[in-house]
Amino acid sequence: MRRHGFTLIELLVVIAIIAILAAILFPVFAKAREKARQSSCLSNMKQIVLATLQYVQDYDERLPCRWYSSDVSPNYHYPHVAVTPYCKSIQIFTCPSWSTAQTMADLGTFNSSYSTPGGSPLHPAGDPDGFGTMSGNSGAMNGYDAVAIGTIGKPATTMIWFEMKLGPHLDWDSAAHTGYETYSRNPNNQAHNGGNNYGFSDGHAKWLNFLPAYMATIGEADDQ
Repeated sequence: MRRHGFTLIELLVVIAIIAILAAILFPVFAKAREKARQSSCLSNMKQIVLATLQYVQDYDERLPCRWYSSDVSPNYHYPHVAVTPYCKSIQIFTCPSWSTAQTMADLGTFNSSYSTPGGSPLHPAGDPDGFGTMSGNSGAMNGYDAVAIGTIGKPATTMIWFEMKLGPHLDWDSAAHTGYETYSRNPNNQAHNGGNNYGFSDGHAKWLNFLPAYMATIGEADDQ
């Protein structure tokens, strides 16, 4: 009895079909995997925001300062140190898609993916307690000021935590990065499917593919 096998052409056709299917499906699988990581990251962001609001309840209804002191390592200046006791785990600051190593006093070295918006428009001279008046262009956790959360006019659109896929520095100054809108549109800064996760001062967190400037500051009157 004669047995028939596949011809070379048939094998090549099968291989070509498999290659085409793989080329079609692999990006879909990659996008689905990134969507899962995006959801995990969003959960992290939500917990960080809630931990921040717990801090607010314990500290006279004021948000953490962006910088705590000028006489310690600059890496200490970020609100991670204030918020971590309410998170119970430093790992919550690590996005599953990307992170960068940070070293902070009291926290040591850890992989971080999140920071707070701000720069240097708020340095009230002679105000050691940090209760100055903020510019509308200032971030909610900016400079040495502990901002009263009740003074934020639009808490649902005032961002206090964000992902920063922009190298080793946890800093986001509108002057340094030519505007929040430019930053949020930069493909190199978009961690999840063309966008990032953001946390807001009313306690909610969500994914956005574009962040308007007014969402990055406590007031929109003087946003350009």
